[in-house]
Amino acid sequence: VISMCQTIATEGYGNVGAANDWLQDVDGRVHSVTRRESVDKNVALLGVAAAEETKRIGQRKSNKGVLVTGMTTGLPTLDARLRGMQTGCKYTLAARPGHGKTSSALCMALSASAAGHPVVFCSLEMPRDQLALRALSQEANIDSQKLATGKITDEQFKELTTACVALGKL
Repeated sequence: VISMCQTIATEGYGNVGAANDWLQDVDGRVHSVTRRESVDKNVALLGVAAAEETKRIGQRKSNKGVLVTGMTTGLPTLDARLRGMQTGCKYTLAARPGHGKTSSALCMALSASAAGHPVVFCSLEMPRDQLALRALSQEANIDSQKLATGKITDEQFKELTTACVALGKL
């Protein structure tokens, strides 16, 4: 997966031709590498699939007030829209540079990890010290610029060390 992502990132900086055609090709390659379910699980009689889904709806009905049926993103508005990240679905986080993709993805990764899901976080754009700074900032709820400059209070430093311990347990 990492090798494929590196290849795609390299291609993206070059002349890819028609953007829509390239994106469809990328989508196909990502899907083929990340697909975990067999064809047998995806092919079913409509009646069987409907019965299985009716059972799941009944379970959700009995859990009144529970909006997240998948893995939480840690972002309440996104969770309300998606009902959390659902098994078997693929999600793409895209935006122009500097619009918070890494921060959003890191928030989702931390939330998933805190909920007990195994997480591997890779960034082709940001070194690990910056990722750690952002994770500490999110966990301690301290502005990352203050952490980067060291302009924090003694109380904030205590919160930072608590956050470091919490992150170490994920």
